[in-house]
Amino acid sequence: MITIDEIKKCYDVFPVTIGFRKYFSMNPEHRDFLETIGENSGDCYIVGDFIAGNWRRKRCAALDSRNLCKLHKQGRKPLQCRIVPFCAVYPEDKQDVIFVEQKQGKFKKCKGYKTAEEKKYTVWENGRFTDSTHRDAFCEYQKGLQRQKRVTQGILEELKGQPSYQEFLRGEGIIETYIPLSLLFDVLEAGGFSFDEYHLFINAQGRLCSKELASQKTENPVLADYLKALNQIAESYTKFVKDQRQAVK
Repeated sequence: MITIDEIKKCYDVFPVTIGFRKYFSMNPEHRDFLETIGENSGDCYIVGDFIAGNWRRKRCAALDSRNLCKLHKQGRKPLQCRIVPFCAVYPEDKQDVIFVEQKQGKFKKCKGYKTAEEKKYTVWENGRFTDSTHRDAFCEYQKGLQRQKRVTQGILEELKGQPSYQEFLRGEGIIETYIPLSLLFDVLEAGGFSFDEYHLFINAQGRLCSKELASQKTENPVLADYLKALNQIAESYTKFVKDQRQAVK
């Protein structure tokens, strides 16, 4: 997961889609925070995250042959990756609940957990991050979630008319979609792209979607639809730029 502020750092490495999840408030303070990043939907809040890469894959595309993160070396490692197994959608003082759950799930073999006997180094203790690197990444991610609410809500509104959205409301998990063409330029502008850089995003995303689809044994309908949409907007963007140049002449 990445925020809108990180799209420009990662767009040439991962196809970028968006996923919505349901979150339940843990206390009044958490509820107030969820109000700033998501939409109230009865007993829960629906929050959107930008997704860097195909989350269905078991292995991250940014890992090298030694399973080390290439983005870490380049200084553009996503904030969420810096704070795993913690989660910025939940309060700082409730992170023990989150990483206990993580340890029982996908991270059960993770060697980064400190045992009760180990006292040498901790990053979170007694409801607070004791390590400044983790705290800064945690706070920065929360600010990104708040800043992107306007565009994620716009995307959510377009999803509401689809049957898959009603299934999502009744069940659990995630509903994923690509950034709608009607909002793509708004997202890119909010993400720090200039108009002259839009084509870099469109071309890179098209290349990455094609690569991802070619490498997977099972079809990814979201990326397949995303690729079609990118091809469509690439033609419109090229025509618009051409018309603008002719108008200047």
